[in-house]
Amino acid sequence: MTSHEKAIQFPPCRTRVGIVVWTIDPEGTMRFLLRHNKPFGGHSDEWNVFYGTLEPNELMIDAAIRELREESGIIISRDSVISLEKELSYSTPTYTATINYFSVMLPSIDQEITLNEESIGYDWVIWSDLKRIIKYQEQISIFSQIGKISH
Repeated sequence: MTSHEKAIQFPPCRTRVGIVVWTIDPEGTMRFLLRHNKPFGGHSDEWNVFYGTLEPNELMIDAAIRELREESGIIISRDSVISLEKELSYSTPTYTATINYFSVMLPSIDQEITLNEESIGYDWVIWSDLKRIIKYQEQISIFSQIGKISH
């Protein structure tokens, strides 16, 4: 095989889900639940939504529900989850990934949260702070979409 006949090698592609958790606080302000990730797998510590990779034969909505439960202890029903029909893609040297986003509105900010070992903290963040602390600015459009849904 000559050099121009070699097949192009693409990194493996991962399908991921992200779930944006939000509520309206007692003062009527929209707040988003973010977790503070521990550094892992080449990622720095950062504030982000709850997300993860699909398991074999798992539907995206079920993965979103599972990831939220595993990472926060929050249990939600399938009918409370809204697909945002929005995805963002990114690449690393070893893989590419597409994150499909979902959202869930919790009835109260007074939600018991039990973080797993992947996180070092969480906070209910207002819109103006969100834009400042989110590392990946392309995610801002995801949060904007939720603001439109809530009105």
